Amino acid sequence: MKAIHKYNVGKGGGTVTMPHGAEVLSAQVQHGLLCVWAVVDLEVELTEERVVRVYTTGEHGEFPGEYAGTVQFNEGTLVLHVFVEI
Repeated sequence: MKAIHKYNVGKGGGTVTMPHGAEVLSAQVQHGLLCVWAVVDLEVELTEERVVRVYTTGEHGEFPGEYAGTVQFNEGTLVLHVFVEI
């Protein structure tokens, strides 16, 4: 059986633990917090660490992982582009 779970992440990114094989759907701001939503298989017991990285517009980098979305804080004064990698 599958379900959609939400993971809270800080504005600076961080690490979250998800069931192995979780499919990241999106990243958005909810109640002032950066959150990532993923489809997870509730029958999978094995977990894995996912690194959530955030980048600002114009920032240089390799941008590893899967793009999860662009979010805005403080009425658009802070724009972050969110990538999630295993």
